[in-house]
Amino acid sequence: MVQRFSNLDADEAAGRANSAGLMAAAVSSALSDAYDINASNIRVSMLGSYAILEGTVHNRGDIARAIEIAEEVAGVGKVRSRLVVR
Repeated sequence: MVQRFSNLDADEAAGRANSAGLMAAAVSSALSDAYDINASNIRVSMLGSYAILEGTVHNRGDIARAIEIAEEVAGVGKVRSRLVVR
């Protein structure tokens, strides 16, 4: 027996997945373009409109700056940081 866990049709589900991928790419690009932070160890994923930042940075200021940059990307609702200092 197969259960459907969502009321989304296949096209709408694919559209949302594509949109999440585009948003993650936009946040990653904004982080990479920032001159004042090394974002090479930051990974970005999306959960709905939430941007999730994971990885390592050099100091606490970099965490704050990464969150600030992610929040500035249009379409991002909130940012969840799982960044750690190393």
